[in-house]
Amino acid sequence: MCLQAITGSTPSSIEPEIPLATNLYSNAWHHLITTSDTLVSPLHAIADVPKRTKRPKRNSDPEGPIQEESSNRAPHEVEDSSASSSQRTRIDKKEWPPYLRDTLVENAKQAGYEKPTSIQRNTMSPLMKGKDVMMHAETGSGKTLAFLMPIISRSSPDTPFQTMILVPSRELAIQTAQVVTELWDLGGEAVGVVVPGAGSIENQHRKLLKTKPAIIVGSVKQLDKLLESPSRRDELLANLRVVVLDEVDALLPPRPKELMKEVKKVQQKQVWKELTEKGDRSRLRQIKKRRFEDRDIDLERLSGKDRRLIELKPAQKILSYINLKKNKMQLACASATAESSLMSFLNLKCQKYNSFEKMTVVSSAPAAPPTKGLRVRGVAGVSVPARIRHSVQINVDGDVAKKYKNILAAYREDQPWAVIMAVGNKESVSTWVIKLRASGIPNAEALHEALGFGVNGPKVLDAEVQIQRLKALQDRFKSHTGTPPFIVATQANLRGIDLKGVDVVYLTAAPTNTNEYQHLAGRSGRQGRSGKCISFLDQSDVPELVYIKSDLGIKMQMTPQDLIPRWEQVYPLDEK
Repeated sequence: MCLQAITGSTPSSIEPEIPLATNLYSNAWHHLITTSDTLVSPLHAIADVPKRTKRPKRNSDPEGPIQEESSNRAPHEVEDSSASSSQRTRIDKKEWPPYLRDTLVENAKQAGYEKPTSIQRNTMSPLMKGKDVMMHAETGSGKTLAFLMPIISRSSPDTPFQTMILVPSRELAIQTAQVVTELWDLGGEAVGVVVPGAGSIENQHRKLLKTKPAIIVGSVKQLDKLLESPSRRDELLANLRVVVLDEVDALLPPRPKELMKEVKKVQQKQVWKELTEKGDRSRLRQIKKRRFEDRDIDLERLSGKDRRLIELKPAQKILSYINLKKNKMQLACASATAESSLMSFLNLKCQKYNSFEKMTVVSSAPAAPPTKGLRVRGVAGVSVPARIRHSVQINVDGDVAKKYKNILAAYREDQPWAVIMAVGNKESVSTWVIKLRASGIPNAEALHEALGFGVNGPKVLDAEVQIQRLKALQDRFKSHTGTPPFIVATQANLRGIDLKGVDVVYLTAAPTNTNEYQHLAGRSGRQGRSGKCISFLDQSDVPELVYIKSDLGIKMQMTPQDLIPRWEQVYPLDEK
């Protein structure tokens, strides 16, 4: 897989990728490499290639399934459980695939995963074949298990640092590490966790070298700091085979194309002018012979806002480090919100060397039948789970004390067992917890404190202890015994968190966009269960929420109903 254009860096030891000339050439070459044992010139066989040819192609794994493929591939190959029987893997849909180890399947069943979900059945075969895969399915569909089962199945107990999993938050890193430990069926250390608050970078690096885990899971910012040192990169990336980007749209937000184009145009003229004034003709000739690329942009010349939009994100830096060490790498991405712009970005920038194969998009059927008017979004047409009810309570005068009273009134009226409350990313979670307890919700608790982070936790955290604390929290959500859980966290830290049994999600600030609302509301209503999302917002936040309502095609009850603002004329709100 070629990562050079994502990261803006090109390893000197690797030849540049040859661009695809024509679709005809692509189809001919794909036909040859899938139907012939001997390599023949692609141009020699163009005339003999049929327009559409289907044949069974056996998995590279000798015990793998037979799957039907087409020689004429679409830009995004979307695999869906609703496909015809001739396109499905020839295995029992209600059982785990036979090419997985019995011990691995048994561990999955002991962890509560009795049968594979739709996205898990559709994902495992492409990942076992070594394909680059984008998992695009609704929240709560089981995407984490979908990529972990094939990764563990292909892992070796004697080789350290084979897989690196990047996630946006430390809470999600702990959750992913917990699933790895539950599934791991090989000897040796299963997983190493790299997160903020678990000691210094040096101590975490020494612990990784001591334990030598097969899989590294970490928050993207902390992994970026860990891999800044060239010596640490040499040690940790030598055996790397698979990179996973969980919640990929949060890790790799596409840079604005128009801004990039304008910045390159302006800076190219500036560089030419400076070189002309210096009289450096040789350097000027070198620059004019090639295009002005993304990596040529000088961030120091940009203003603060433009620089933040253009500069490489931590995930892109990590991919650039990997690109310097590896010329081929399997990439697995997962998200419930994968827009076409992100998919085009990955397809154009992440093709493997000497291969015309693009990333395979894997989808699944929704857990519950979609309701009327519900819109599907993204490259595989994914919607917000259908069994989630949406409502908003408007705080007309903007009084913060009244917002607390509204939350308390809704909590007492509905009497839910398990609640997750998402506050704004710039708000203090601890302040919210203190005020909620003072307002009459004594069981309010911050998510990071429940996992052992924070001032009241130990100075140096152990991943095993944090995994046990997360498991205890999950048991509280499922058991319906003891104190009802009321967990508070920022919107960003709730991305991907799976706490089964959530009855309702409270939002105290308007999400930044439709994707964020889809993820937050999706903390409830998982795997076909009913759920509820209530937004407690000021009247100034209503336009954003009305736009989100229209974009998702959801029904939303607003209270009070007589204060619907003028924006209803553009995006009508539904009556109760």
